Amino acid sequence: MIQRCIWLALTMPLFAQAQLALVTFDGTAETPVGSTYNFGNVAAGADQGVRFRARNTGNSPISVTRISVSGAGFSISGAPATAIIAPTNFLEFTVHFSASVSASYSANLQVNTVNVILLATAVPAPALNVLSGCTQNPLAFLPVQVGKIGLCNFSIANTYAQPLVVSTIGVTGSGLQLMNVPGLPVTIAPGLATTFTVQITPVC
Repeated sequence: MIQRCIWLALTMPLFAQAQLALVTFDGTAETPVGSTYNFGNVAAGADQGVRFRARNTGNSPISVTRISVSGAGFSISGAPATAIIAPTNFLEFTVHFSASVSASYSANLQVNTVNVILLATAVPAPALNVLSGCTQNPLAFLPVQVGKIGLCNFSIANTYAQPLVVSTIGVTGSGLQLMNVPGLPVTIAPGLATTFTVQITPVC
């Protein structure tokens, strides 16, 4: 009887581990995560976030006591210190990658006893080109009458040999507004580009 109790105690943690499945979520579908996950190429200075889910695929609750990431350039948001995941439910959190220096990066993501190696490469920012409505150097709108609308069209080109992920496109300033922005994050294939527009409505 004592030997049987010891065997049960040893197998319970293994069973709990098998219940926990780590997946990514793109807003529509979940994708199982293997031993490694690659963020791909990310423009230096940009913040690329990936939504992860720790899903309970078993029939018993799972106590999550550790969610951590260790490695330069990587961080976690939305992860509680501890949590209980009911059967068929999940715990979602986001892993971010951002680096200012162009280089290859790696980190270890740990959820309880599940470990995943994270990979990412920071590359120089993509080429930003003016298509119409502005001057390139210096970057400035063409003259616009007060109360009228001026449009400046831009392209973001990937001049590298690998796909490039652009996660942030922003503009600040009075009367400025973004238009026709692609769904972010957007992956630009080598040699291709994506476009967006900045609108200005001067009031004085």
